[in-house]
Amino acid sequence: MSRNQSHRTRIMIRPGTMLAIALALVWTTAAHAQPGAPIEWVQTSLTEPSGRLYTPSSGALFVRTAIGLSRSDDGGTIWSAVTLPPETPVPTWGLGWPGSIEVDPTNHTTIYATSPNGVYKTDDDAQSWRVILPPDPAFPDLGQIAVSPADNRLVYVTLTNRGSNQLRLLRSSDGGATWETVHGREVSVHVSCDWVVHLLQAHRTDPNRVFIATTCPRTSSFADVEQSLDRGATWTMFRTSSLSIPGRVLVVGDSAPGVILLPVNKDSRGGGSLLARSHDDGATWTTLLEFSGGGGASGGGPNVGIGAVAVDPTAPDRLVIALNASMTGERLDSQIRLSTDSGTTWTEIGPPDFPRTSDLAYGIDGRTIYASTASGVWRATAP
Repeated sequence: MSRNQSHRTRIMIRPGTMLAIALALVWTTAAHAQPGAPIEWVQTSLTEPSGRLYTPSSGALFVRTAIGLSRSDDGGTIWSAVTLPPETPVPTWGLGWPGSIEVDPTNHTTIYATSPNGVYKTDDDAQSWRVILPPDPAFPDLGQIAVSPADNRLVYVTLTNRGSNQLRLLRSSDGGATWETVHGREVSVHVSCDWVVHLLQAHRTDPNRVFIATTCPRTSSFADVEQSLDRGATWTMFRTSSLSIPGRVLVVGDSAPGVILLPVNKDSRGGGSLLARSHDDGATWTTLLEFSGGGGASGGGPNVGIGAVAVDPTAPDRLVIALNASMTGERLDSQIRLSTDSGTTWTEIGPPDFPRTSDLAYGIDGRTIYASTASGVWRATAP
């Protein structure tokens, strides 16, 4: 039986055969989607569950997998495992990706990785690794790493202590040789905060701008998104009435100077998601896509979340988004959409049974779209 046949059979025999109809309706509700001829998606030779994609401008393609990090030098045809530092945490797809691995966005021979032994760095194509930031007993939990695409000497890392209410952001201006604390978060009451760092991202073209999104689950389910215009010295918060919703911020991206894209998954109890755009560095926002309902407290309809958003580096108005559906705990398939007008209108570019997607990325050629999914890495040529 083919994969398509298996998918159709599963939908037909499950209790409540209105699921497919309900899902089709929720895909199109308030989403400005237009039907289009699906482009051809080809599964690469990497077929294990995969997560974060890396497409450094110097070449090579990397993807985070359940066993570490894999690399392809021919656009995904052949993959090889990258040797990582000892004790690098092994993730489980769908249950989180502990630790952080960051490929230098301008030089694929330089990679950073965290482990219980500290932050490691290689600058010889993973032939050797060295510790550039030893563990801090006061903040032993290493979180996210970010390298500035505009100045790859700028490196940021978050530090937390699961038994405290504090979070720290460190910055290096010399590729990890020296570090300084530039930002901290602390809740007003002393609790074991278990800070969650959803996002740490440096701006693609401005070395002075960096974004961070954090949550203290013990005190709030809001994801606080902050921006710094001076390399982390001072910060402002994106908290408007349209965006101050409980949820997990997936990524903050820039498609042009002053333009910020903000995908948000709402609280799982209510369900839904939205993609917002700001043209004035976060002062005001416009909702481009929005889905509501489907959460545990809002009835039995499908819940649509945003799996990933990618911006074509050669054409900033061209966006691609993965919408992931789920229902009563079951993870369904993804829908892939393309916009060529900065998110005003969208066209479906994937088959109806595309595997659940965790990341999207444009290749450096601006023509190839890569999707990291529950069944490995897929690729397609953009129309």
